[in-house]
Amino acid sequence: MSRMHEPEGDDEENQESKGPATVAKKGRCRPASSTPTAAQLLGAVATKMRSEHMQNKVSAYMTALKEASKRRPDLERAYAGLTVAHGQGDVRATYALATWYLHGRHVRRNLRKAIALLRHAAKRGYTEALFDLAVSYEKGIGIRRNERKAAECYLRCALSGGADAQYEVGRCYYYGIGFERDRRVGGIWLDVAAKEKRIHRKSV
Repeated sequence: MSRMHEPEGDDEENQESKGPATVAKKGRCRPASSTPTAAQLLGAVATKMRSEHMQNKVSAYMTALKEASKRRPDLERAYAGLTVAHGQGDVRATYALATWYLHGRHVRRNLRKAIALLRHAAKRGYTEALFDLAVSYEKGIGIRRNERKAAECYLRCALSGGADAQYEVGRCYYYGIGFERDRRVGGIWLDVAAKEKRIHRKSV
């Protein structure tokens, strides 16, 4: 009977000397492949698309802002840029368009469009839109007057740290505008607003 050839020396030493290819064959394991899987490729594509989408959003808004800030701006181009950015979901552009329509700045005043855009931006938590919407509710600008909704918008904005909104919340509580009258709570909010303004002045 023929004898099987046995390797000389320690098994571990022989495995090391034969190299990783032999070891992989013996253990029936394949070395890790450097070729990306389909899932990895799809993930990379999705990441690239999101990055390009964000760059386009920033580009559209910033281009419009730069154009509108010129000494002799091309307002049609600026408006077109803001419209594109708004369509891409850039809330800054949404708010900018809202203010244009609200105040008749660069476009014919259109309160219906202004309020719709303010509501859209406010739903996404844009504080400036919340504040302007609160003023519109309180004064009945482009929308039916509603002091309760005005106070609620002021409060949502104030919780983000805006001193102007904090003052308005204090005023609403102090005089019972939209909230049940509570001068103690109103005074607290007014103090908070005053402190916020002092901090802001020191930081400027």
